[in-house]
Amino acid sequence: MKPIGIFVIKAFIIVIRVVFVGAILMVSISLAYLIWRASQPMEMPQFNDLSYYQLVKERRQAYIDLAKHYQASNPGQVIHYEDCFLPESGVQIIVALPTAGFYVLAGMYPDLQKYINPRDIQNGLMPEHATWFGYLPAWWSTFEKFVWGMVIHAPHGPVPYCRISLP
Repeated sequence: MKPIGIFVIKAFIIVIRVVFVGAILMVSISLAYLIWRASQPMEMPQFNDLSYYQLVKERRQAYIDLAKHYQASNPGQVIHYEDCFLPESGVQIIVALPTAGFYVLAGMYPDLQKYINPRDIQNGLMPEHATWFGYLPAWWSTFEKFVWGMVIHAPHGPVPYCRISLP
């Protein structure tokens, strides 16, 4: 009886290790893909073949230029150049990127759609007919849609020196 118990414990430990290594590989491959994809031209024509890195660089400079111009015409106000750029880029990475991944999962598993705003589904933010083999590209495409939504909102934002124009 003792050798069978030891075998079961060892088999369980091996299964746990395989699952752990598989999870680490999945996360690593996903991050590597997203980092690589951010250096490629974005798919949406509205981005004019900019990569995500180029877009972020241009938007940062546009925020700085607008803040300097606003400061020159409003010398009494204290303007911090990163007040607009950091929240926008932070929301893109911390909120939009994981949300885009969830939207792709919801496209694969309809039961998850109850957690998505119906307007987002109507507006095409959730990809239809997504598969596990196309998960990463669908994730990136959905992320681009979220980024574009933020980009078109910026000219109408509440802070005057954060209202940069479209790329």
